[in-house]
Amino acid sequence: MAQVQRASSLEQEIESLTTRLPDLASLDPIERQGLQKAVQKLGLALETSGDTFQRIAFSPLQLVVARIGVDVGLFKILDSAGPKGRGLNELAEDTKTDPVLLSRLLRYLVVTGAIQALDKTHYAATSVTKSLCNPGSEAGFKLYCDFQSLVFLKLPAYLAKTAYRNPANGLNGPLQYTFDTTLHGFAWIMQPENVEVFKNFNTWLAGSHDGRADWLEWFPVKEEIIDGSNQDREAVAVVDVGGSFGHELLRLKKKFPNLPGRLILQDLTGTINNVPETTVFKPTVHDFFEPQPVKGTSLANSSGRRDFRPYGHLTDLFKTRPGARVYYLRNVLHDWNDDKAKLILENIVSAMKKGYSKIIINEMVVPDTGAGWTETQWDLTMMASTSSMERTQQQWHDLLTTAGLKIVKIWTNVTAIESIIEAVPA
Repeated sequence: MAQVQRASSLEQEIESLTTRLPDLASLDPIERQGLQKAVQKLGLALETSGDTFQRIAFSPLQLVVARIGVDVGLFKILDSAGPKGRGLNELAEDTKTDPVLLSRLLRYLVVTGAIQALDKTHYAATSVTKSLCNPGSEAGFKLYCDFQSLVFLKLPAYLAKTAYRNPANGLNGPLQYTFDTTLHGFAWIMQPENVEVFKNFNTWLAGSHDGRADWLEWFPVKEEIIDGSNQDREAVAVVDVGGSFGHELLRLKKKFPNLPGRLILQDLTGTINNVPETTVFKPTVHDFFEPQPVKGTSLANSSGRRDFRPYGHLTDLFKTRPGARVYYLRNVLHDWNDDKAKLILENIVSAMKKGYSKIIINEMVVPDTGAGWTETQWDLTMMASTSSMERTQQQWHDLLTTAGLKIVKIWTNVTAIESIIEAVPA
């Protein structure tokens, strides 16, 4: 009896903690992550073997039911309904869903914390609901349900077939095994029949900063990029290599509107053709497995012709441009094995001016010990999708050294779970 009372008292104490938590915006990120780990540890300590099986075996249902909620617009409806929520019949009518089916889905979503039940037939949003109905999350659920989860489920068969060797061939990995293709993951996703996957990938990518610290806030952009850069308005400040739709360049210019020099976005034709019109940067087609075209020049344009000004600035004939101040790569190298990543870097190194140009790599640096859910899940995702990896600090040092670079410094932000690696020619 005493044990039951102690357990009941402990339950009430834990329950009361949820009402005493400070606002997430005011909570120190390291403290928040520490609390999360403590709660997870407590949950695992209370699990029976049956609980453990349920947690692991049925985990795909969270993605599946969330995807259904997105498809029928459930989360947006509840989020806009306010604290009074909506009744089951109203929700069924608004989502055009059978009430019996919907009640079963709602019951599960309450258990996951995605929504809350006000009574037997009324439901309302929680703090989680809003996170589920932003465009990035919606696209991400579709992407993982229609594409990524299919590759995950084939991993056991693929690894058994390959005698449990680490996947390192981007043309013969888990993705190729899953979809019976010889195309690299990025070539496959850009095929016409996979247009929805490609669209969801880019929408999800655009929202990937949501809830995470912005690197422009914690990396010293002024000191490391702006100071010492060429002030000529025709100089190139930043080249975003493999930068998708240019999200980072837009954010960079918004944060630093007086950033001197031009901004250039580089990606493949299929992506560049879909970049919205903008005056912030110049979209250009470039395959990063080919030599980097933005490099030091005596006023030669990208086609090799001399760039004479029409009104005769004769002194310009004797000027040289040092190439870009920064070659920026965000989540590019984790898509490729070491051999391919080395080639990407070498193509940039050949265009850099020593003592002026630098490479800024915006990616994860996996801790040697104590890695969390995000780092480990992403590492296995890259293994499944592109036969590549998220790298540790030593692996980054090794890769950059072989490409002719040396690391100046690594900045890491625990809130963003990402790092900035600054490197220059060795």
